[in-house]
Amino acid sequence: MPATQRRSAPPRGALKIPPGPPPDGFFGADMEKSQNKQAAKAGEKKSTTPQRSPARSQGRKN
Repeated sequence: MPATQRRSAPPRGALKIPPGPPPDGFFGADMEKSQNKQAAKAGEKKSTTPQRSPARSQGRKN
């Protein structure tokens, strides 16, 4: 029965974006850019900022 097979398969969205942190190079360049912008605004380098914050401010995580 094709219906049961389709139901057991994971949704397409799950295949593209696995749970947890994105792999290196996914949107790492954008995050670096945003971090540099934030650092320039603050006048200090913030290398300890969690990677979630710049991504969330850009609205690219979801």
